[in-house]
Amino acid sequence: MTKGREKGLVFVTPDYHCSFIYRDHLRRLGWRADIFVPAEYPRVLLFEEPDIQGMDLRTKNFWELAAAALRMQLLYFRLIRRYKFHVYYGTLETFTILERVPGMGFLLRRSFRLNLSLARIAGVKIIYIPSGAPDEELPAIIAELGNAQEGLSVRDTDEMRVHFRLLNRYSNLCVGIGTLDSSQYSATHLKYKVIDLFRWRPDLEIPEQYQLEKFEGIRILHSFMFGSERTALQGGNIKGSKYVSEAVERLRSEGYRVEFLSFDGIPSRDYRYLQSQVDIVVDQLIRGNWGSTAIEAIALGKPVVTFVRREWESFYYSLFPETRPLPFVNADRWTIYSHLKDLLDNPDQIDRIGRESRKWAELHLNPMLNVSAFISAIESI
Repeated sequence: MTKGREKGLVFVTPDYHCSFIYRDHLRRLGWRADIFVPAEYPRVLLFEEPDIQGMDLRTKNFWELAAAALRMQLLYFRLIRRYKFHVYYGTLETFTILERVPGMGFLLRRSFRLNLSLARIAGVKIIYIPSGAPDEELPAIIAELGNAQEGLSVRDTDEMRVHFRLLNRYSNLCVGIGTLDSSQYSATHLKYKVIDLFRWRPDLEIPEQYQLEKFEGIRILHSFMFGSERTALQGGNIKGSKYVSEAVERLRSEGYRVEFLSFDGIPSRDYRYLQSQVDIVVDQLIRGNWGSTAIEAIALGKPVVTFVRREWESFYYSLFPETRPLPFVNADRWTIYSHLKDLLDNPDQIDRIGRESRKWAELHLNPMLNVSAFISAIESI
């Protein structure tokens, strides 16, 4: 094994920008930390260029596929040698080559994975980070989180049962983010989410190409990355975008000076330039949790309107009582209009909530604090 492996960590498929922030902070603390990105990973989502690039396995040519699969396998052996800690985001399937080989599908319906077994034998510690509620519970439970009403599809039950068997068989640590408490595996809950408080700051300088025209009113931003593609894939809009636009149109019809902005396809590293120029950010109104959009916006000192389920909020407070109260304006599809109207009628609230949001981000999304807790968790396994 290579020298320094004990403090070697690789993020296998990045968690939006969060993994990059962890990587940089770990490096400052003396770790060898890198990020692996599959070839098909959407480039627009990359916060920075990856350290390790995967091979494209989408070809249908047998020999090209065989060559790429071999290179991928050799890369995996290199990851085993160099990094003691492998952090997987949303799935443990990234290096499953057998699914590309005809007739091998029967193995994938079971919980055995050769590469994961080899990694465990070699002393690799496997850490799992969920990408959100769909990766933490069975589809029947996820379907109750607003999906059925919106016509949203959920994952195949058998597929998810295999996913949970893999987690329970191979992972050394499953991280929970403090909202949903999975009934499928045991999680160690951490304040995992972090933000670069310098890159996302209220006095951010805006490059000329992203400067918006002046508007004498209130600007409301609602982002839905890959909106049309995700809607087609999921059978509906996971963020409840139509309820936001309907609420804004109603407010306009009542004489409020308000502009509704929604951008798609903007590189994630640059989206903050647009977020910083609006007055209010609306995240999501369906599933019941806050995402990367909300985290970025509160770090910029913007009021964030999002739906947080009361039971998830209570669970979060039970784990992290110091975070009370959450900085969000809690609205769902039925109350979005009234909450936006209240903010427009009381513009002083917009500034106050924005200032409080930034303070909350400094306390609870700070990499210096959260990365240290993460290190303590992984070194204990």
